[in-house]
Parts: sequence; C-alpha cells; structure tokens
Amino acid sequence: MSTLICCSYYISPYFELRQDDALTYGYPLNNICNFQGHTEVPCYRGQLDFVMTTYIVLCWLGMWIVAIFGGVGLINMPYDYINEFIFRPKPVSPEDFKKRTKVLLPIALKLRDQGKVLDD
Repeated sequence: MSTLICCSYYISPYFELRQDDALTYGYPLNNICNFQGHTEVPCYRGQLDFVMTTYIVLCWLGMWIVAIFGGVGLINMPYDYINEFIFRPKPVSPEDFKKRTKVLLPIALKLRDQGKVLDD
C-alpha cells in the first residue's frame, strides 16, 4: 500500500480547479489550464503534500472495501433471513413435553442441589 501512496504522490502531486470552482472556494487564479479540450482558461493549480496524498489513497481504498463488503452483506442478508425462517424452533406437542419433563426434571433438581452446595 505504501508503494501505491508513494507512486501516486510522485506521479501527480498537483491538482487543478476550474475558474468557477476556484472562485467559489476563494482560491486565487494562478495558472492557465486546458480543461476537456477547451481553450486555455484561468484556473487554480495547487500542490498536494504527502500526508494529503496518503489520505486520498486510503479513502479511495476504503471506499472500495465498503462497496465490496456492503454488497456481499446485502446479498447474503436475505439468505440468512430465509434460513432462520425455515429452521425456526417448532412448537412442542403436550405429549412430547411430558416425556421431556420426566427425563429432564431429575437432572435439573440434581444440578440445583449441587448449586446450593456451592453457595454454602
């Protein structure tokens, strides 16, 4: 990543603002630029420092990471909801509840007694 930052800084450390944008933001017109094939127009030309270039590259990479993981999450979310609906807990019948109570009640009472011994 540091290679990307260094390359982007040394390849193009300058930026240009068109005349109307420069005047809107209060920058002085200090250069003559050629925008999108138009004739030469006054513009503002500034220089980026290394820290600003680092911010720009990290924001650009972060934008792509959010786009990729956000897209994966939005695609995956409906499948999670469908699976939660399909495999949701089913109601227990009264007969099955009585069977489970007969099996689990002695175990639960034994565990409760062991917990009381630990409290004392």
